[in-house]
Amino acid sequence: MEQKTYFIELSKEKNHIEFSKKLNEAYKITDIVGNNYPKHFEWFWTKLVPGLFLNEREIVIAYVENIPVGVTFLKKTKDEKKICTILVLEEYRRKGIGTGLIDKSIQILETKTPLITITEKQIYLFDKIIEKYNWKLDEIKEGVYLKNIKEYIYN
Repeated sequence: MEQKTYFIELSKEKNHIEFSKKLNEAYKITDIVGNNYPKHFEWFWTKLVPGLFLNEREIVIAYVENIPVGVTFLKKTKDEKKICTILVLEEYRRKGIGTGLIDKSIQILETKTPLITITEKQIYLFDKIIEKYNWKLDEIKEGVYLKNIKEYIYN
C-alpha cells in the first residue's frame, strides 16, 4: 500500500493552535542540524519565526500519513531567494520526499535556482539533487558556521 505524502505551507495555516503545533513539528525535525549549525535554535526562533509574520520566510513541511517527515525553511525577499534548510528524516530518505520539498520550495520562491549552501559534511546527500536541478557551484567558504568546515554555495 502506497503511503500518502503531502506538503503544508505553514504561512497558509490560519488556525493559531495548528500553526503553533506545526511550527514545533518543523523545529523538532531540524533540531539535529544544531550539530552542523550551532546557532540553529537561536536562528529558528529569532529570524525564521519573525520572518513568517513579515512574509519574508516560509516553512514547508512534508507529511507521510500525518507524520511530519521533512521540512524546508525558505527566505524570500526582493534581494534573496534561498533554501535555508532542507531535511528529511533518515528513515524517509530516497522516497522522493526531498524532491517534493524542493519542487514546492522552487514554486514558492519563484525561481529554479534558489541560493542554497551545503556543508561539506552533508554534500554527499545532495549529489543527485544538485545534478537533477542543474545547480551551479558559485563559491566555497570555510568557517561560515563551523571552524575548518567548508560550505558549498550554489546558484
